Amino acid sequence: MKNIILPFVLLFSIYGFGQNKIEITKEGLTNTTQIIALDSLSAKEIYSRINKYIQKNYSNPDKVAKGNIENEFVSFNGVIKDPIFYKSFGKERVIDCLIEYYFNIDIKKGKIKLTISKLLETSPDIEGSIGLNIDLLAIKPMLKSNYAETEQVLKIRHDKEKAINDLVENFVSSIKETKKSDW
Repeated sequence: MKNIILPFVLLFSIYGFGQNKIEITKEGLTNTTQIIALDSLSAKEIYSRINKYIQKNYSNPDKVAKGNIENEFVSFNGVIKDPIFYKSFGKERVIDCLIEYYFNIDIKKGKIKLTISKLLETSPDIEGSIGLNIDLLAIKPMLKSNYAETEQVLKIRHDKEKAINDLVENFVSSIKETKKSDW
């Protein structure tokens, strides 16, 4: 019996974040606030790991840090590339978009509450037209009034969800990382 249960326990502990994936639906974005278990880590250790993550992953860590209360709260922002691939008049096209995000992280012993407080998608002007400037957290009214389930829209939505979820998963796995490098 242990041999049957063990693979499932390992699968859910490794991919535990998977049940809280951010999704873009007709109702707007889901799961933008998540409680993430960090078993056996003190608030001080979690705080330290978040600050190390910021120092290692951002070229100007002082500029991305927006709020910092020792062992209780960290807020930072960043930008990820999110190109949109689509077809128009039979031609493959791409819009070079960026998603600016803000993470607010409340810290307690053994867990964090991660809140994505800003997701702003922007693009440069496109062939003389005005570029994108979409607040993805306030997208709900736009989706309800003008939402088509075409294959192209579904692919764009999937790519956007993947970009955001990859960002969150990278952050969480970096904080959970326990092995030390012996270079």
